[in-house]
Amino acid sequence: MDNLTFYSLLSLLQGGMWLLNDIENFLKDFGISHGRFSVLLSLKETKDHMALPADIARSLGKSKPTITKMIGRMESDGLVVINTGKRDGRTREMALTEKGIKLLDRIVPEYNKRLSLMSRNVSDKDKRVLMNIVAKIDFMDESKKIRFPE
Repeated sequence: MDNLTFYSLLSLLQGGMWLLNDIENFLKDFGISHGRFSVLLSLKETKDHMALPADIARSLGKSKPTITKMIGRMESDGLVVINTGKRDGRTREMALTEKGIKLLDRIVPEYNKRLSLMSRNVSDKDKRVLMNIVAKIDFMDESKKIRFPE
């Protein structure tokens, strides 16, 4: 492997770890992990704030057992509720609760401010270039391909 490939991907990996660590620390003040926050955001973006655990797992790049375990804790905390599927009584859909919505309403404005501050030295052009670069990385699994909105 050439040095440029090694250091470019290493810098992306290291930057991602630093970013995740910062966000995890920020979310501690709200009593929630980044994983749980991601599940709540994913549910908020769905129709009726409901989804199948498998769909959330796929969208977040996590395994279904990981999401199922996380959802169990989130249900205990009153952030989501698990319902029998409307189309198929064997499926279990999860839905965002009022408590989950209120938590997101508290977090998202501060989260957005934090991301804006962190990226204040990056131009819009550079942000688009970064998104294009990340979208080109081959994660060796088509389901892990990152797609960004236009």
